[in-house]
Amino acid sequence: MAKDIKNNKNDGFTLVEILVVMGILAIIASLGLFFSMENYRSSSFRNERDLLVSALEHSRAQSVNNVCFGATCPDGKSHGVHFFPKGDINANTFVIFQGDNFVSNDPFNEIINFDNKAVYVDTTSTIDIIFNRLSGDLMVLNGETEKNVVLKDDAMNISTININLEGRIDWNN
Repeated sequence: MAKDIKNNKNDGFTLVEILVVMGILAIIASLGLFFSMENYRSSSFRNERDLLVSALEHSRAQSVNNVCFGATCPDGKSHGVHFFPKGDINANTFVIFQGDNFVSNDPFNEIINFDNKAVYVDTTSTIDIIFNRLSGDLMVLNGETEKNVVLKDDAMNISTININLEGRIDWNN
């Protein structure tokens, strides 16, 4: 009978092999975390942009439907959205209002805050976008042909919302 010759070599992995594999897994995990955080920031920014576009569409719809809140306007009013300048204490806020101009103490103003405090409308002065009642056309001042609202955040995401004379709302990014 032949005798089985056994190797005295231990089966298993060395410490160096385990450390190399753990290092590779750590690098892959950190890259995944980086890309998922960037995706989260972009998604959060797009949600804020969609909220702003919805507010503009809501304001336009109220103008087209000739909605008026309160007893002081039996014939309806135009509606608009007011934006505060960057650096203002209310820079992360915009307001849906009724009438031909923004009145800060109107009790029927709808104040909307961005959930993400890093998002702001990039402007150095206030912007009022007002839609004419019944038609929904953009109320123009000083020969304007359109209004643009530039939305930014601290992660360098930028979106431009354009409102043309007919009240059409377009955006990019």
